[in-house]
Amino acid sequence: MIDGRVVERGMPASATRAVRSIVLTVLATLLESGSAGAQVTSLSFTGSLAMPTSVFAQSFVLSAPSALTIQTWGFGGGVNSAATAIPPGGFASTVALFSGVGGTASIVASAGNPATSAVTLTSFAPNGAAGTVTIGNGAGSVVTGDSRLVLGALPAGAYTLVLTNAGYTPYAVNPGPPNSLIQDGFGDLTGGVFQTCNITADGTTTCVTPSANFAVDVVAPSPVLLSDSDSDGVPDVSDNCPTVANASQTDTDGDGVGDACDNCVSIANARVTPDAASYLVSNPWATLTGGQRDDDHDGYGNKCDAKFPGTAGAIVGAADLGQFRASNGKPRTGDTCGTSGTEPCAIFDLDETGAVINSGDLGVFRSLNGKAPGPKCASCPLTCQAGTAGSCN
Repeated sequence: MIDGRVVERGMPASATRAVRSIVLTVLATLLESGSAGAQVTSLSFTGSLAMPTSVFAQSFVLSAPSALTIQTWGFGGGVNSAATAIPPGGFASTVALFSGVGGTASIVASAGNPATSAVTLTSFAPNGAAGTVTIGNGAGSVVTGDSRLVLGALPAGAYTLVLTNAGYTPYAVNPGPPNSLIQDGFGDLTGGVFQTCNITADGTTTCVTPSANFAVDVVAPSPVLLSDSDSDGVPDVSDNCPTVANASQTDTDGDGVGDACDNCVSIANARVTPDAASYLVSNPWATLTGGQRDDDHDGYGNKCDAKFPGTAGAIVGAADLGQFRASNGKPRTGDTCGTSGTEPCAIFDLDETGAVINSGDLGVFRSLNGKAPGPKCASCPLTCQAGTAGSCN
């Protein structure tokens, strides 16, 4: 510690900065306080960085103007706003707040300075309620590496929280203008390692290797925070693809599922209701991908997929018709369909209505005959969920 600050390895002022390409993918497990989609007073994020030059970038939305406090916990530990006990031992971090989403998000200004807090910056803020760690012996060995960033009233809109290893600082923060965007890059003073060094009162330098773990809260004085899991600037509560970034919200078939996450892009097939978990309890024979019916879990929804397992070729044809005829009239809940008599009948439920495979499903088959399945989203299949009698295997 120099002048009450932790020093990261490779941090001398004369060190050469290197531009690294920014990693905007979220390298963490996100744990958000409050129910999904609800306006809340706090969002909590925990996870691990893949390497010292990785970037945790997570967007959220302010539904109304508000003050904010951003508090890290990973270095010294403590209890975060989700009431989770965070153990000490993580790396000393830099946090910065940007307005907007993606690479063109611009640094927020606070009292004329970049909205940031880190133990290695002149804008260092107190660590708040986070704990301390002992590095070395004697006077000056008890140190803090957590940050607390307090911001006055911010306008409503989308924001991006950026958290990095303290030795990997956004150029928008240091040196600052004309750098102001996330995509302007980062200065790398990490030396390629997670390492924190402390100089105690007797002049002894002691270095420790922290873990890659982090924890950070975003806290508002009233419930104005909305989660944005995919960081596309659209809050989860109104996002037609809450787990796949799609700022345009394009929905070609108008089924409430955006093209970016729709397993039938051009044929309407809404997500099951009231939600996937409840639906599967009531319909344990079903299998879903991305919350939509997809009983052969191939990424194509039932309504645009008459290409059945065990038939050759990419186009729906006579062999598929034979499979359907062998299934007609059977309950969709069983596993007695297809020419083998062992296929899940649910895959032949093409209209997704009625308890029995029937003429409605045949009508859908006829509309799909001679065609390839789909189209489906580029990310499909999304997460598979199955009832107790369904299968994701």
